[in-house]
Formats: sequence, C-alpha cells, structure tokens
Amino acid sequence: MRIGKYACELKWASGITDFLYNKLSDEDKKLGARSINRIVSSNIENKIIDFILEEQVITNNLIVSVFNGNIEIIKEESSNE
Repeated sequence: MRIGKYACELKWASGITDFLYNKLSDEDKKLGARSINRIVSSNIENKIIDFILEEQVITNNLIVSVFNGNIEIIKEESSNE
C-alpha cells in the first residue's frame, strides 16, 4: 500500500476474506465489485490510515487481522529490534 511517498507492506491474517464476505448483504453480493470495494475501503483502508496517523508508522510491515469480530491493524515487529 502506498500513501504519498511512504509504503507499507501488508500481510493478511487468516479470516479476513470470510470477515469481508460476511459484511456483504445479499444485494451487495449481486452487485459485484463496487460493493466489495466499498466494504474493503470502509473496513480495511480507513483502519490502516487511522493506524498510520495515530502510530506515526511510515515504512513498516503491517498485519491486517480479525480480532473479536473487528479488523485490527498490527505493526509487525522486525527481527532486528
């Protein structure tokens, strides 16, 4: 993911696909890509941006996971730290 001149590598934990699919209504599933883009934007992109702004993360690897029914963004700790 690139935000301006900064880049973050995203890693997806298991369960993300099922979580997003379950967010789609039956009507959304019929409508296709626009509905899926909206779900991804509102559930993942906004969380990543909020995390980056709050944590002041610039070029770290991030893990996108589901915890207690919510999307969580976690900074992956490098093995050098």
